[in-house]
Amino acid sequence: MKSLYLSFWAGVALTITAPGVASAQSGSQMRASGAERLIGNLQTGERLALENETGDIRFAGRTIALSEFSGLMGYSADLAYVLTFSGRAELAGESAKSGRMLLIQPFEEKPLVERFDARRLHAGVAMHGNEMSETLAEALNALAKKQGRGIFFGRLGRTEFNVAAAESKETEQNRRRLLGDQAIRDIRFSSNLSGSDVVPTVVSSFVAALAAGDMATAAQFIDPTPFGFGDLSQDGFDARLLTAEALLNQRDWSGLSSPRIQQISGTKWIVSGAQTQALVTTRLTTDFAFVQSISVSE
Repeated sequence: MKSLYLSFWAGVALTITAPGVASAQSGSQMRASGAERLIGNLQTGERLALENETGDIRFAGRTIALSEFSGLMGYSADLAYVLTFSGRAELAGESAKSGRMLLIQPFEEKPLVERFDARRLHAGVAMHGNEMSETLAEALNALAKKQGRGIFFGRLGRTEFNVAAAESKETEQNRRRLLGDQAIRDIRFSSNLSGSDVVPTVVSSFVAALAAGDMATAAQFIDPTPFGFGDLSQDGFDARLLTAEALLNQRDWSGLSSPRIQQISGTKWIVSGAQTQALVTTRLTTDFAFVQSISVSE
C-alpha cells in the first residue's frame, strides 16, 4: 500500500512571548463562567483553552460550531486558529476534528483546515510553564502518541512551520505591534467587510475614537511610518500614543460623533459630524490602511 505523506503545520507550539493559556469551565457551565467574555478579551499571542464544549462560539468575527470540543483557540498577527484535541470545530463547511485546526485569515471567508503537531505543541506549553487541565493534557498526549505512530510508519511527516510565527519571532513581534491590537484586529477579521469597506471603516473608527476621547484606540490607527513602520518598537508605539494625546488636546472632537464619510480622492476623505467637518488623509499598505493626518475646517 502506498503511504501518504502529510506534513504538520506546527500549531503554535513555538510561542513568541510565552502567552498564557486561559481556561474556561467545561460544557454548559462555560458561558455562565464568562468564557464568551474571555474570547472577546483574548489578546494577540494568547490562547484560550476550552474543554468538552458543544454549541456556537463567536471568534475572529465568525461563528464556530463546536461539538464535544476540547482544544485551544487564539490569534497570531496574521491568523486566528482553533486547534482540536478531541471533538470537532466547524466553520463555513470546513470541519477540524482531532489533530486538525481551523485557520482563519483576515478578510477571508473560507477557512483552511490543517494538521498540527501535538508533540511540539505540548513541548511549547511545558517550556513556558503554561498549565492545562489534566483532561486537556491527557487528550493532547493521546493525540501526540497517535501522530507518533503515523510518523513511525511513514504516513505523516513534520515541517518547521509555526502558525504563531510564520516568518520569524522578530517579524511576528513587529506585526503584532502594527496589527495585533483589538480595534484593528476586529476590522481585519470581520466577516462583514469587503475589501472596499476597510478604508472607510478605518476612517470612521479613528474619528469615533477621537470623538469619544479614546486615546489608545485612536493611536492604533495612526500611520506608523514616522515611528519605525518596518521595526516598530515599544517606543514607537508610545510615540503614537503621544501623537493621539496631542490630537485630543488640540480641540474638542465631540462634534465629529456619528459622522458621515465621503471619499474625495484615492486617499482623502471628508468626515462630516453634527458640528464639525474634517479632512482625513490615509495611507494604504498591503495589510491595512492607516491615518496620516486629520485637519478641521474652521
